[in-house]
Parts: sequence; C-alpha cells; structure tokens
Amino acid sequence: MMRNLDAVLVVGIITWGIYHLFELYARRKERLAFIEKLGEIKSFPDMGTLDLSFLKKKDTSFWSLRIALLMIGAGVGWIVAFFVKGIALSKEMMDLLGWHVREEIDLASVAIFGGIGLLIAYLIEQKNKQ
Repeated sequence: MMRNLDAVLVVGIITWGIYHLFELYARRKERLAFIEKLGEIKSFPDMGTLDLSFLKKKDTSFWSLRIALLMIGAGVGWIVAFFVKGIALSKEMMDLLGWHVREEIDLASVAIFGGIGLLIAYLIEQKNKQ
C-alpha cells in the first residue's frame, strides 16, 4: 500500500517543482516588462492629491481582545454542546441521530459562540473609538 503512495508523491512533487520553476521564470519576465514600461513613461499625469491613507498602519491594539473573546466563545460553545448532548438529548435520541449529527452539534455551538465573542469584541471596539 505504501509503495503505491510513494510513486504518487514523487510524481506530484516533481510536477509541483517544475510548475514553480516555470512560474518563477514567467514572473521574472513580467517584472522586467513592467520595469521597461515604467522607464518609457516620461512624467506621470497630474492626479491631484493622492489618498494614501490605506498605506498607514491600522490600529491593531484590539487583536488580543478579538482572539481572547473568540477563544472564550469557543470554550463556552464546547461546554454548551457538552451539556446539550449529555443532558438535553437522551441516549436513544443520540443513537438515533448518529455520530455526524453529534459532531455537528459541537461545531455549531463553537461557531455560534465564537461569533458572539467576535461580535462582542466589535461592539467594544466601536465603543472605544467613539
């Protein structure tokens, strides 16, 4: 079984490597052509004032808050899923639903409460910006 996978992996890696060599060569040609085009331009047209505000570094002070509330929400989601599966659903109901539905209960709870955590982080950010 493993010998069959070895051949597939070797062919895949060689193909990937050749593809990337051609890609690097094509990118180099594109960059050289672009530089030549820039050299042909004598002067840039008057565009008035340019808005370069998008280049400024954005405030990233809330990233720790976002990540913390996302993790807290995910943890609460797992706890809620544990109680839903353990208490609210009977053993017969769990056997009837099947393993995939039980796993989807976990995923749905984590996603819902993680989203609520991010929503709370957003509301806190908006409150602090005002």
